[in-house]
Amino acid sequence: MRALTDKSSSAGSRAASAYSRVAREGRRYSWLIDEAVEVHPDEIRALRGEDLPRRFRWRDRWHRIQEVASVWQDGRKRSGAHGRTYACVSGGPEGYFEMYYDKVWMIYRKIEMR
Repeated sequence: MRALTDKSSSAGSRAASAYSRVAREGRRYSWLIDEAVEVHPDEIRALRGEDLPRRFRWRDRWHRIQEVASVWQDGRKRSGAHGRTYACVSGGPEGYFEMYYDKVWMIYRKIEMR
């Protein structure tokens, strides 16, 4: 699992790379979700937003993260903290999920290839 402190390239290029990777796999369909997900209580670092969760529960179903396509942070600053942490992750046959951490992990968008 990639640590959230990965600074190997700029946030914009990582996000663009994730979209390119998803787009190469076929027709892309996405839905805005913006719903909170449950992270397993054993994943302490993920619950604090210090790392990505290895799995999450969304709409009564557990999803295992199989690949991390990209991680980036936006530039918003709130009360001295850094902006939101975003990640584009693969859930296998369920497609890709764009998630962000802002006190809890949220699914921002679900992406499917058909």
